[in-house]
Amino acid sequence: MFGLSNGRLLKKSESANESFYHYKLEIPYSTYLLSIVAGDFSVHESRVGGVDIKWYVQKGREREGRNAFKDTGKIIQFFSDYTGYSYPYKHYTQIAVPEFIFGGMENFTVTTQTDLTLHDSRARLDLDSNGLVAHEAAHMWFGDVVTARSWSHAWLHESFATYFDALYTRESKGEDEFRYQLLEDAETYFSEDARYRRPIVTHIYKEPIDLFDAHLYPGGAVRLHYLDRKSTRLNSSHKPISYAVFCLKKKNKIIKNAVGIEREISRFTSIAKYTASEHLAARST
Repeated sequence: MFGLSNGRLLKKSESANESFYHYKLEIPYSTYLLSIVAGDFSVHESRVGGVDIKWYVQKGREREGRNAFKDTGKIIQFFSDYTGYSYPYKHYTQIAVPEFIFGGMENFTVTTQTDLTLHDSRARLDLDSNGLVAHEAAHMWFGDVVTARSWSHAWLHESFATYFDALYTRESKGEDEFRYQLLEDAETYFSEDARYRRPIVTHIYKEPIDLFDAHLYPGGAVRLHYLDRKSTRLNSSHKPISYAVFCLKKKNKIIKNAVGIEREISRFTSIAKYTASEHLAARST
């Protein structure tokens, strides 16, 4: 029986009756990012840009695992280059499990994926799993290294992960595919907005999961693209994406100071608002 958890494996022992695995993650992280998985799995290992890339699938599904996860190293390298902030750990691991309630979960350093994303070589001709892989990988930067203080600011996780998924689409498939993906994101958001509307940042909800809707994912991603484009056109120094990367680079100071997190988030939100107001002012002149 194999066991997997966050961080690096320090010790393991196995007998006929039990298996013992001891993991340690040296980087501070939120408890909701903890992962414990046990079962019989096959592992694939490679190394890209100094990071060990691993994925685990149920035995007999190795080829399907490669079809789903083979671009993982390229994705991690692209996000490291794009943000200017290297992936912060020695390995990035994914494990595909059956009957998982989500598409993926960004458990720090050991992302859990649904086994429904695994596909055979015939299906590979028509689709890939890069959207899911990129979304969850982006969370290592946006959500895991720096985590919002409350669920009200979950857009700092999901809006960015959705947008960075689209950025990798542009990197791997070109500008047309990138624009089409953002168009689909916008249409998904507008469809939900026709049924109900809420602020992206809100403290009004019954359960945190209520916030994880199309306002947060595709709606937030399209807004980030809009703000970043407008700030570039206006030659503004207030660029939300650039500032988010700046926050990442201050992680050692931020993650040890909850007040600092809230202060940086407040400033980040102000920058987004300021960028939008700059654009409105430019249009009115």
